Amino acid sequence: MHKIKAAEARRLRYPFVAIPSDGEDGGYDIVFPDLPGLSSWSPSLEAIAGNVREVLDMDWDNAEAAGFLVPAPSGYPDDQFVHWGQKQEPVRDPDVPVLTSAAAGEALGISAQAVNTLARKRNLGWILGRQRVFTIEQVEAMRDRPGRGQPRKVNSA
Repeated sequence: MHKIKAAEARRLRYPFVAIPSDGEDGGYDIVFPDLPGLSSWSPSLEAIAGNVREVLDMDWDNAEAAGFLVPAPSGYPDDQFVHWGQKQEPVRDPDVPVLTSAAAGEALGISAQAVNTLARKRNLGWILGRQRVFTIEQVEAMRDRPGRGQPRKVNSA
């Protein structure tokens, strides 16, 4: 495990897990996988962020006062999402094409609005900027398939 100065740790993101507490008071137990032995408790979901910041600040204050290094977060220094204040855009694989709702609608023979409605119902695609985008496989998953939906009409003679 990589060790760093507490002043550096203050600028980094540390993962934590909030688990519903079994205690009489309820609330949430908070544990930090990268910081063995460090934990906290929060009375509500809304208070978790404040409790996390408070316990980390106390731990780093104690480490600085005693002259100790602290464990770095997982992935440090290579993980691009570890640093606070540096907005990182998701990086897409350029070899995987995506289609907008309009392009998916053209491929399916329906409107972009119908594509978005279908996508929400089937939990397909993702929001990129202000539009929903899809892989080719997701567009194919929206295509009407025989045997689904309305039963076929049978002509009786």
